Amino acid sequence: MLGRYSGEKSRSRDCLLHGRAGEPVSKEGDGGFTFGLLPHSEQNASGCLVEMEDNEPSQKGPLVYLSVEGRMDAALAEVERNNGKAVSPKHSIGPHGFRAIIIDSEGNKIALHSHTE
Repeated sequence: MLGRYSGEKSRSRDCLLHGRAGEPVSKEGDGGFTFGLLPHSEQNASGCLVEMEDNEPSQKGPLVYLSVEGRMDAALAEVERNNGKAVSPKHSIGPHGFRAIIIDSEGNKIALHSHTE
């Protein structure tokens, strides 16, 4: 459920996978920057983790949602196992499904989302 991307700074980046459980985050890049591309299929949305010198973890600013479709409880267990913490446990967001808000191991505030419990 948790993907690991090791950037050039040898500092690992953790991310909850958008795709199937266990799919790796692929390391990509050229032209002066490196990024980890989250798994995706066909035209499905994905995302990436970009490593830059001036980026710092934050709990302020936009709340980024990551899909953990059908795996919310397992994803929350992985957050705790990997030194993150849930600051808002799994809860209903009406017709939009369920979410939990976490602080990852590097201090970023992230929402986990699933249409099903």
